[in-house]
Amino acid sequence: MNQVLEKHRLLQTRNVGELRQPSHEMQIASRNFGILSNELAEKSTALRQMKGEDLKGLDLKELDKLEAMIESGLVKVVKTKEQKMLKEISTLKEKEAQLREENIHLKQQFAMMHLCIEKMGIHEQCGHHPSWELTIGNLKSRDQPQNYNNNSDTCLKLG
Repeated sequence: MNQVLEKHRLLQTRNVGELRQPSHEMQIASRNFGILSNELAEKSTALRQMKGEDLKGLDLKELDKLEAMIESGLVKVVKTKEQKMLKEISTLKEKEAQLREENIHLKQQFAMMHLCIEKMGIHEQCGHHPSWELTIGNLKSRDQPQNYNNNSDTCLKLG
């Protein structure tokens, strides 16, 4: 019986010793954690230095290197900004051309309506009211101008 108890104690102490020693995977994970922690600290320091913070510990060579990195990044930012601005200008110019074309179309429609109103003699019957032009709201600004026949009595299509 003593031999069985002795074997049991011996196995327990061996198992406890194995539990106290970290496994191979735990050692690798611990090493990786240490490496990543150091990398995070370095990147955080570099970021603060790029923001202009924590510069006291840098020598002249390191400051020159930091300045070159920042200038390189700034050049890329300025180029990207210029490209976006040029694209926006181009888009606005296209919209301006479209609006000018639409304005010409509306002026043509208005001139044609005015001509038809005068031709039909409505002006004299109703009197000239500045609001007359504003009451005609069924014009579709994107329609293509229609060629009206000047010999026709009907030159405005309603509806």
